[in-house]
Amino acid sequence: DREVSEGQYEELIRNKTGSLFGAATEIGAGLNGGGKQPRRRELFRRFGEVVGVAFQIVDDLFDYQSAVDTTGKPVGHDLAEGKVTLPLIPALRNPGTRDGRRLRALASRKRWTFAQWEQLKALIEEAGGFAYARQRAEQLAADARDILSVEPPSPVRRALEDAVDYSIRRTH
Repeated sequence: DREVSEGQYEELIRNKTGSLFGAATEIGAGLNGGGKQPRRRELFRRFGEVVGVAFQIVDDLFDYQSAVDTTGKPVGHDLAEGKVTLPLIPALRNPGTRDGRRLRALASRKRWTFAQWEQLKALIEEAGGFAYARQRAEQLAADARDILSVEPPSPVRRALEDAVDYSIRRTH
């Protein structure tokens, strides 16, 4: 569905990766002295959800910008399965795209030649899709750090801050 909105995409990944990360951090908070502190567990759940969404956006960037030997999955796999992800969403909506018709045609395919795939990536880059997705992941990472800022400095907080950094700076 090339008409999927950014809001629909984020809702989907929040319900998928975000909920997984959120459950893990909420459970961790509960086991780490927060069992009787529902507000603290909720804080850590929200933190995990936000980190999970950022993590998934970066993963979706890999689907366009990495190689199978780096990620362990075929490049272009998500789009070939019909999954429109954040790098493509703003590119499809950007009226400044010089060759919007070509972008839509390439984005509708299930298989590409090497040249077609490279052209698709170039069009997404030109339309700002990759930069936008990266900026959105960075913003979510900042939001996660803000959520975590109410926690006093500790090794646990530092580990979670490191997890935020890893989620958006990883290479695979």
